[in-house]
Amino acid sequence: MERYNIIIADDHYIIIDGIKSVLQNTPFIITAEAKNGQEALDIITQNPEDYQVLISDIGMPVLSGTELCKIVKQNFPHIKVLMLSMYGSELVIEEALKAGTDGFVLKNSGKTQLLQALKNITANGNYYSDEIIPVIYGHIKKEKSNTLTPHELEILKLIVQEFSREQIADKLCISIRTVDNHRIKILEKTGCSNTIALVKYAINNNLV
Repeated sequence: MERYNIIIADDHYIIIDGIKSVLQNTPFIITAEAKNGQEALDIITQNPEDYQVLISDIGMPVLSGTELCKIVKQNFPHIKVLMLSMYGSELVIEEALKAGTDGFVLKNSGKTQLLQALKNITANGNYYSDEIIPVIYGHIKKEKSNTLTPHELEILKLIVQEFSREQIADKLCISIRTVDNHRIKILEKTGCSNTIALVKYAINNNLV
């Protein structure tokens, strides 16, 4: 059975202890703990390959969970991020999605949801608590209001297929600078911050 090393960041030790208890006798092993986002980032930066999953609370001192998520996804994209929160408000969820989280689970969820979330994200999928699905649909609908042009959709599909900017320029008979300009517009319209987020956007919106 494959083992997944987890770093968990939460400023409430009772939450950490509870999750450690839930994950006993599973492939998901908590190997590092942090009481805030900055401490978690420092630990990850020292040996990023030691961790496959980050479980993070959203509201933490020093460095918030959403800021931590953004930095981790930008610099250590192999690490899957599962965010936890007591609140399922639209603002909190949208911030988590924009940060690039792979999953979002409310803290009042049970053991089954937590384990399913970890299984999904480590299999390169996503997982969101049932209670917040309506908010996510609303978020996607809002994103779709910034409709991509046919040309932008074509470039997005090539990006998802891992074509380089040079290959895209050659394939579409346009300059590399034009490709870069289109990519910037695509990022702005979709609210994505990087290529990984673009791929998730394309998949979630059935664009590929």
